Amino acid sequence: MNITAVRVSVKRKPENKTLANAALTIDGELVITGLQVVSGAKGVFVSMPQYRDSNGEYHDRVYVLTKKTKELISDLILTEYEKQKNNVATHDGSDSDY
Repeated sequence: MNITAVRVSVKRKPENKTLANAALTIDGELVITGLQVVSGAKGVFVSMPQYRDSNGEYHDRVYVLTKKTKELISDLILTEYEKQKNNVATHDGSDSDY
């Protein structure tokens, strides 16, 4: 598996703990959207795409099966987040959701 693209859209004015939305492309053939960069009690982390059920509980839509792959995805998205975060102050667009 090769992650061939990572896209991160930093929120200019985060209204909750979500700092950015992200998407990644695998092998140039599969795109996963709905990933989020989140500010948590232990720092910033990457959250997988989720849905909320009728009881208000959240469930992941995508599962990473190995620690190595989870760390790779997280590292790539957080690295791109840091790059994009520095550009937000000079960018004249609005937030976009992946």
